[in-house]
Amino acid sequence: MDNSPEQLDNQKPELEREQAKLEEQLIGVNRKLIEARRKLGQIHNSRISGSSVFPAEVLAIIFETLHQSQNLDPIRKHAEENITPRIRSAQQWGSPEHWKLPATNVGHWAEVVVSHVCHKWRVIALQTPSLWAVFSTSQDAAWNAGIISETKRLRTYLWRSGKHDLKLYFRFRRVAQPPTEADGTFWTLVKGLLNLALGHIERWKHFTLFAPRQDSGVWDVALTLRRAMARLRAPKLERLIVMLSPSTLAMGQLNIEGGGWDAQVLLGDGGQSLADPCPSLKHLKLDRVSLVGLRPPLRHITELILDYGVTPIDANPPFLIDWSVLITEILRLPNLEAFSLCDELMQLDTYPGGGAHWAEYGVDMPKLKHLRLTKLGNALWDASQVYSSLHFLIRYITAPQLETLTLYGFNMLSAPWGLEPRDWLEPSYVFPSLHSLSLVEFRVMNHPRTCAVFRRLAKMTSNARTLLLSYGSHPPRSFDSVISMLLQDEPWTNGQILRGNSLGEGSDGG
Repeated sequence: MDNSPEQLDNQKPELEREQAKLEEQLIGVNRKLIEARRKLGQIHNSRISGSSVFPAEVLAIIFETLHQSQNLDPIRKHAEENITPRIRSAQQWGSPEHWKLPATNVGHWAEVVVSHVCHKWRVIALQTPSLWAVFSTSQDAAWNAGIISETKRLRTYLWRSGKHDLKLYFRFRRVAQPPTEADGTFWTLVKGLLNLALGHIERWKHFTLFAPRQDSGVWDVALTLRRAMARLRAPKLERLIVMLSPSTLAMGQLNIEGGGWDAQVLLGDGGQSLADPCPSLKHLKLDRVSLVGLRPPLRHITELILDYGVTPIDANPPFLIDWSVLITEILRLPNLEAFSLCDELMQLDTYPGGGAHWAEYGVDMPKLKHLRLTKLGNALWDASQVYSSLHFLIRYITAPQLETLTLYGFNMLSAPWGLEPRDWLEPSYVFPSLHSLSLVEFRVMNHPRTCAVFRRLAKMTSNARTLLLSYGSHPPRSFDSVISMLLQDEPWTNGQILRGNSLGEGSDGG
């Protein structure tokens, strides 16, 4: 065979023609293969199977049940990072459902999965608005690109959900951005996402905003939310949770002129209308940041959680609740069934004076079923441990329907009002419906007055069938011995004592 350059050069055009012919044949084969796959998919989707014979209405019910079984609240993962097994155990025993850790986010959305199975399922899924009426940000919402993607997804959900009531859960925790992206871009994108949601506020049923990371951009988001909600109404809103970064307060942008309790209330139409901006609101959870400027009216509330939020504790908090406000405007809410309060939210110098002013400070909470009081400060000798919600509870509160009581972090070092031990024991009140008492990180000083206060608490809760003692770390020996001594007096004669690690593991009959 002649392989001379002249001969090879003559063969080149013929080889190129053959190559083009083969490429054309390959294109044709690919077309046939694609068509065969398409027809095979149609045959597969049209075959009679156990699920495809179901009527569309039945499949829609199945899809909705699957959708409701997934948990979309974005707070759980963060909460687990800051909770000990002992506190988790205390929540399991001593708290109602809404105080337990919220449900975790999911990796795949049921509505998306079922809409990608086959043509029939997709049509049904797209024609079922309730599947698209629940929106929770994904874990990728910590990046600029993630927020852009979530905004597109929210827009799709809002369109597909039609006029259905909305349940929205937003979690924002910005991570370090690439050097080419400006720091402020992330929160600008977040504001765009929230403004999109605010455009449908009349359909809100649940709304959760969780932005715990210390970041100066959070305040701008909070301010945007306040300005919008102050002139809008949410007539269907039943559940509101707002937990924000303390850096929001540091920026000073949310502080309302006058700083009083009434100045913080959100009012629809900028306060020009007397109409209630959220007449259906029953469940509310706020922290020390969202209490400043983002608090809705409370008149219809049945479950109220006033949390401290992200620690550490502020040395100079910009806003605290007066005790007079707590007594008259919160504890006396007519429909309150569940209440959780962190003592660090209270203005210490407004604590009620005297210990026997029943007419002025006595509070009857006729519908209250669940109560949790929390003290976060770690200092053993602290004035807030004396002038605490615990002492007020023991002295002034009656609740005939109270079922569960959780007390966390209290050190009974002394007692307010200068009362003698006998004054704490009489008059006495017993919670008649109480069945569960949880004492978490609870300590008592060996002193006649504090022991009398503890016995008063024991008498008030003597109907409890279950008592949980829980400690995340071993308390000082003096506190351990005092509680052990008091338990020997069998104050809870009808109870079962579940002892934490400081008193021995396991449970013993009381």
